[in-house]
Amino acid sequence: MRLLLIHADNFWFKVKERALREAEEEAMEEFSKRNVLVAFVSVEEGDDVETAKKAANDLTEVKKRVGASSIVIYPYAHLSSNLASPSNAIALLSSLHSFVRELGEEAERAPFGWYKEFYIHCLGHPLSELSRTVSNVEELRISKSLEICTKFDGVSMRFFRDAVVHYISQLAGARTVTDGEPASDSQAGVVMRPNSGKLLPCVNERIGVFVKVLKDVPLPENFEDDANRYVLKRKDANGVLVDVNRYIYYLLIEAVKRQEKGLAPMLPLWMAPIQIRLLPISSKFLDQAIEMGKSLSPFRVDVDDTEERLGSKIRRAGGEWIPFVAVIGEREALTGTLTVRIRESGEQLTLTPEELKAKVKDPLALRQPFPFLVSERS
Repeated sequence: MRLLLIHADNFWFKVKERALREAEEEAMEEFSKRNVLVAFVSVEEGDDVETAKKAANDLTEVKKRVGASSIVIYPYAHLSSNLASPSNAIALLSSLHSFVRELGEEAERAPFGWYKEFYIHCLGHPLSELSRTVSNVEELRISKSLEICTKFDGVSMRFFRDAVVHYISQLAGARTVTDGEPASDSQAGVVMRPNSGKLLPCVNERIGVFVKVLKDVPLPENFEDDANRYVLKRKDANGVLVDVNRYIYYLLIEAVKRQEKGLAPMLPLWMAPIQIRLLPISSKFLDQAIEMGKSLSPFRVDVDDTEERLGSKIRRAGGEWIPFVAVIGEREALTGTLTVRIRESGEQLTLTPEELKAKVKDPLALRQPFPFLVSERS
């Protein structure tokens, strides 16, 4: 958001004719007042309610410093070449007006989308002409909590992003996912934007990945770690924008909180790259493990076919936060069952493959990103 601030002894404008098809119905045809801070405002692409709040604070601070009696918000498209859509600009100018009033200041707003004749008499003192650039870029500090973002490899992180995109789309009731802005309630759009400021894993990577939906979704707007407060979703007149990488980080933090309570850290089942891992206790039971693994389709299943000891296989599965880990040995081979460790509850149960499938609840049913055999991972 770009602001040109003029402390005027006298400011007058008169609405002339419509400039844009999307122009709002003018609230006033003519306005005149003395000793005002006139804020010429260009709303830019990427601005949101947080931007408007910051701009309101800046306006009230300058108004008090120059001793103006009130503030006039005047839409002015000539301060930027990266303008927001008319609908978003109108919504944010209205928000800016409301926020200034909530701060206890008198304020008026000129209508958006109209040609206007105006007269301004600048007072000419050192603070009478100022400019401001207000953005929603956060000043982020390096947080120890961000180390959790490096736990998983690139394949897993790409799967997390894909899973989150589909999960948020489903929450919003969208049936399809497209690139760019969604055209209707039945669509969700994936939007890519370069980030500025300090680059940090998850929360401010070089290219931000966002899901744009037209309906609100039941996710927190903000969350915190040990150093920062992060914006997770932003709402504007055109819908809701959810930061995919930050939602991944939010879920990773929630997993760590489980660990701090003495529970096993884990992600939602729909987000796990591998949902079930089968561990044959020796190569003797590998063929049966492979057969059982195939019977567990369509869930994301793999078989640890390495020559390592069972204890090493169990530790590897635990380190990957795999929700269901099933052991196959002599007893299981004879009975056609699995000894299953359920990560969420810590229970160990004897289950048939069909009973295990009944416990896996995954609304997304995405394809698994890893090979069926652990030994084939690169």
